[in-house]
Amino acid sequence: MKMTDLLPIATWRALEQEIHESYGFNAAATDAEGFRLSDWENWANEICPMVKSVPEATMAICSVVNQTFLAELRATGKPVIDECDAGLCKVSVPVLHAAELVGTVGGCGLMLEDGEVEEFLVTKTTGRSEAEVAEAATRVRRISRERAENFASWLAERIAALRAEHRG
Repeated sequence: MKMTDLLPIATWRALEQEIHESYGFNAAATDAEGFRLSDWENWANEICPMVKSVPEATMAICSVVNQTFLAELRATGKPVIDECDAGLCKVSVPVLHAAELVGTVGGCGLMLEDGEVEEFLVTKTTGRSEAEVAEAATRVRRISRERAENFASWLAERIAALRAEHRG
């Protein structure tokens, strides 16, 4: 079973747009290996495009957290809320079929209220200046843990509703 067997790519993309518009996250729907389903780009902040523009930075920051989240989602079948090594909040909700992980939907790029951007790591991996990264870090929007948890619950319910509509 694949994510595209459950819903068409256009529906996953529309959900990404809804997440970004409603919650402000960098939104993504991925398959069970962590590959994005759509090519829709959306940014919650100025730090993430800096990271994504440098393959080594993407590998050091995004790929690590994505693999960690996938392992936890497979093991628990429950949403995961944590930070990437750059200090930004990531929320991921599993998409299951017959108790098997077929993909994920979630978002990243906001900062938990008590968090901070790991400016040294971003500077070191992207080659950007300390001043540029520090300035961009001041504009990263914050999210409370409670709102992140509410987002995960809303998203799980939204995925279930979309799947029911598609089956119906």
